Amino acid sequence: MGYNKEEIREKFKDLFEYSLDFVFVHDLKGNFLDANEIALMALGYEKDEIPNISFITLIDEEQIKRGFENLKRFLKEGKQGTQAEYKLKTKDGNFIYIETYGIPLRKEGKIYAILGIGKNITERKITELYLKESEEKFRTLYENSPFAILLIDLKGIVLDCNPITIKMFGYDKKEIVGKEIRKLEAIRPEDLPILLEIFKKLIGGEKLQRVEIQLKKKDGSIKWAYIQAILFEIDGEKFVQAILHEHGESTIIG
Repeated sequence: MGYNKEEIREKFKDLFEYSLDFVFVHDLKGNFLDANEIALMALGYEKDEIPNISFITLIDEEQIKRGFENLKRFLKEGKQGTQAEYKLKTKDGNFIYIETYGIPLRKEGKIYAILGIGKNITERKITELYLKESEEKFRTLYENSPFAILLIDLKGIVLDCNPITIKMFGYDKKEIVGKEIRKLEAIRPEDLPILLEIFKKLIGGEKLQRVEIQLKKKDGSIKWAYIQAILFEIDGEKFVQAILHEHGESTIIG
């Protein structure tokens, strides 16, 4: 079945002329038959180069497999259930990300081509990838830090602690995580008012210097430690990160 560019352009005239998104047409093998100026500019091609563009030239091998699986499902169901996301290689070797869906083009009741509409999500995707990379780096630092780190919510509940916290003080994780800081066995009753005052000032917006306190290990020994805390935000919710650095010799009591 031949593709009639003028017919499709006339039928979807406003879409091709005024859409701020990518508009393109490809056959059932992924070869481009047409594209609007926005799509061509983003990909770095001219109008007369449209016959040279195909999804095989734009996406990597893994995406090609997924793309043809999506196409097979599209042909079977006659419509696209969800938007698909692709990383496209531009003519100059750079990459852009698009979120796209297709509209079937039919002749004699059979689909012969697909009109695609794609949103350029490159900026959003790069931000997501950066945040993911930052999160992974933070997790690596958190897990391998030589200092004990506790994550605490604004109600004073310990949400998590890193492995060195367990090693440093000897308590099981279940004896720390899920507990209020006022009920932690590592905190001596005489030091509790100091820590609660630090916590109160911190969530009130004050920037605090490190404080020296004594903490009780599970074996009963007392260890001097520096504690420093910061307030940080994840998805609009605030948390406290407490960092403990032990120093000096342990003293056995009891």
